[in-house]
Amino acid sequence: MFPCTTCIAGAAAALVFAADTPALASSPSLVLNESIHFSCDPETDTQLCGFVRDALEATYPNRLSDASAQGAMLQLVIENHSGALLSGHLRWQFSNAAIGRGETLTLTVLDAPINEDLMRGFARDLVHHSNLPF
Repeated sequence: MFPCTTCIAGAAAALVFAADTPALASSPSLVLNESIHFSCDPETDTQLCGFVRDALEATYPNRLSDASAQGAMLQLVIENHSGALLSGHLRWQFSNAAIGRGETLTLTVLDAPINEDLMRGFARDLVHHSNLPF
């Protein structure tokens, strides 16, 4: 995938897809119907974690489950989060041991701190561009 930049109205921002982190998955067809357990690192902003959960629920209705359920494990990995920079990716592991990793997305805002609307958009784009094999 070639790097992509998107300008966001209301703030000078760029969303960049890292070209060196392709989505990886082995045997995704074996696990298409598994339930999905989503988690975030304890250090991850709880609001951002909630936005990613909301984006997952909108994209995969009735697929998210609690931690005790059998199924795929999906984790938000934040690589960098400061006032004007946010980057991260999703990684997953299925019950058959197949693993994968989505594209790293980076959001940079030039003229303001990252706000709630920008985080919500980042979460939506992260789910969309991770090529999750569900």
